[in-house]
Amino acid sequence: MKGPIRELHQSGIPYGGMSAGALIVGERCTIWGSKVTTPTNEYFVRAKAYHDPAGDGEVELRVGHGLGLLQDCIIEVHFSELGGFPRLVQAMELTGSTWGLGIDEPICVEIRDGTYGKVHGRGRAYLLRRMGHLSFEIQALEPGGEFEM
Repeated sequence: MKGPIRELHQSGIPYGGMSAGALIVGERCTIWGSKVTTPTNEYFVRAKAYHDPAGDGEVELRVGHGLGLLQDCIIEVHFSELGGFPRLVQAMELTGSTWGLGIDEPICVEIRDGTYGKVHGRGRAYLLRRMGHLSFEIQALEPGGEFEM
């Protein structure tokens, strides 16, 4: 299905997605899980009830391929509502993405040409730029705020 969507987008037709539809807009996206296990640490990145098919918090966070409409950026939806910051950070680390975009539920983020963005609605969006391993620059964006990736 992503082939026809990419073709339409490349021909100039805008893409709009809510929740999972926004989550998959990048070339890489989170696909499931709330637990992270590394050689030196283990922790949870989301409340157990969300994105966990077993419902017990024991599913490792995984990333997969998205639509590829946005390059070098991971999107995390329901950001503040579900404590998405640690999940976004881990997804950026797993994929090597430079940019991360956390979108709160009542916010709409418009992105043009894959680099310029504007925030609409109510609430906030958060733009993260990975500076190195577990090092990030964070920008909080309110309605009307603009950014460049």
